[in-house]
Amino acid sequence: MKKTVKRIVLLVIVICLFVSLIPLSVSASSASVSAGTYNVGDTVKVSIRYTADNNIASVEGTLSYNSSVLQYAGISGVPADDAVVSGGSVHFLDTAFSGNTKTGSYTVTFKAIAVGTSSMGLNIEGGDSSQAYPANANSVVTVKTPEPSSNANLSSITVTNATLSPGFSSNTTNYVATAKYSVDKVTIKATAVHNKANIVGAGTFDIKVGDNNHTITVTAENGTKKSYEVNVKRLTQEETAILEEQERASDP
Repeated sequence: MKKTVKRIVLLVIVICLFVSLIPLSVSASSASVSAGTYNVGDTVKVSIRYTADNNIASVEGTLSYNSSVLQYAGISGVPADDAVVSGGSVHFLDTAFSGNTKTGSYTVTFKAIAVGTSSMGLNIEGGDSSQAYPANANSVVTVKTPEPSSNANLSSITVTNATLSPGFSSNTTNYVATAKYSVDKVTIKATAVHNKANIVGAGTFDIKVGDNNHTITVTAENGTKKSYEVNVKRLTQEETAILEEQERASDP
């Protein structure tokens, strides 16, 4: 009897050792969520990627964020109806899988509304009707105050009742605006490239025959200055007659 028991125990031990040597198939999954640094007012795009070892039929996830720093704007990769926003999280479901698919990629768009940081916490899982493969990831989005712009360029200069030469370019700072003798007043208009730049020197001016020099000074948000020179040249009666004759000859 004792020998029989010993044999049974020995057999069980051998079986356990044999089973322990058999490799087990373990399914794994991984996820990532992007980070970045932005300015207040910027559009923030957070990329999410999920990968499983096995084929999947769906992916479901929740991304949490700081709603006092980021404002949800939308998600790509899933239908709008399959994304639910609640407080500081967006929950999404992707069922558009077919065939041999092991990955899902999504982009969640926010607007940066305040200075601060937002921890981006992702809980996500993919799977099929029989098994789920969970994963999680974390990152940080930082929102800061924009640096003052140094852009002191103009985007346009126009002079009424006069022809500007050469044609306007932001990098060209010297112009001649030719006006006929009958013109005794012009309006110079200037538009800055950056909306926080300040412009001095534009306006409406009386002009005399000959040269009438005007300086337009642009001051950028950070104090950088740039000047554009406009010489409004009012022609004499004789010069105007010659110009008009040339115009008629070029346009019969």
